[in-house]
Amino acid sequence: MYFNVFVMPVLLFVAQLEEPPPKVLAAIHRVLVKASPGAAKWCTETDLNSMQVEYGARFSFRSLAATAVAAKIRVGCWEARAGGGLRASEADKSLQATLLRSEYVCRCIRWSSWFGSSFPGNLCRADEQLRAAGTSSRRLVEKLGKCQPHPWPQDVTDRARKNTQSSAYNLLNKRPQGWAEERIRTKFNCWRLAGFPRILAREALSRLRLIGQRTPPRVHAAVWSTLFGRWLTARRTGKWGACRFSCGAGSCDVTHYVACPRIRKFAADNLDLRVSGAEARQVFTLTEHPADHNGDADILVKVALAVFVAYRTFNSLRHASHLSEYETRRALSQALVEATRGEATLMQLVSKARAKRWGGAAPPAEPDAEHPPACRRRRLR
Repeated sequence: MYFNVFVMPVLLFVAQLEEPPPKVLAAIHRVLVKASPGAAKWCTETDLNSMQVEYGARFSFRSLAATAVAAKIRVGCWEARAGGGLRASEADKSLQATLLRSEYVCRCIRWSSWFGSSFPGNLCRADEQLRAAGTSSRRLVEKLGKCQPHPWPQDVTDRARKNTQSSAYNLLNKRPQGWAEERIRTKFNCWRLAGFPRILAREALSRLRLIGQRTPPRVHAAVWSTLFGRWLTARRTGKWGACRFSCGAGSCDVTHYVACPRIRKFAADNLDLRVSGAEARQVFTLTEHPADHNGDADILVKVALAVFVAYRTFNSLRHASHLSEYETRRALSQALVEATRGEATLMQLVSKARAKRWGGAAPPAEPDAEHPPACRRRRLR
């Protein structure tokens, strides 16, 4: 979000007339890599630019290239409109004709890149890119004005001017139909799920978008990161390691963590989410519901919370030493508190699940949980 608020406006002050140079685009790519850390190539810059539209997130990292073109469309449509507009096409043709008639051939060749990036030329090329996306600047403005006869009332003019850049950006940043489904289908290759890949990807995508509507961005991001293999596990780095939740039943691999006995036990105790080990991989990748969900309308939210708890706790324990079952459960409980913080609906959901499971607000404590030894009170790194 800080990227869209603080970085993009500064660049767009220049990019509304100039073309972003390759060095700036490369720097933006490095910034996005730093802003989305994880396993190598877990997502692409296109994924980050399409988070909101394609995957159901609350926001996306804006594309500088597409936003620069949309800003030029706005400038070409509305600047100096009272005087007939900028007439960028006429100015560009006049400039090209002048260059052809010039006697200073050497200067024209030496400064060809500078003349080629003139403001009128940049505005004309932006309109050509919009035409390639399926419309023109004139048709776009008329559509925003709802095809009302001219002259427009002031409120119609203000609405069209306000929405020109955002509408052009949406057209330029639009992905082909089925693009997101194909991306998830590619990511599912390492999960070895049972079923037809296209159907599994379609189900997972629809449920991922629904999670984005019913949960805060941090929970949706954890689920999306799990589907795309963002977990920086030992296996992902080419090494071997034991389960960070100290279950003793698997290695440090994301395919194990979604079926880890301690994660499933915590989900059953605190979320009333009972998932067997055989179906855990299918459930936590959003390809099917648990077998005994009994028509629970909140089952998808519970699955998302369980995934967030596992993802958040794994990142906290990635560099920690071996933890006992008590310490692991405390860490998982803290992650659940972070998932529901500030969300009254989710807090109520967890309270109801605990009450249904235990008849109270929390599962029963271990024999020594109220007075743990000093070694268990050490601070997690």
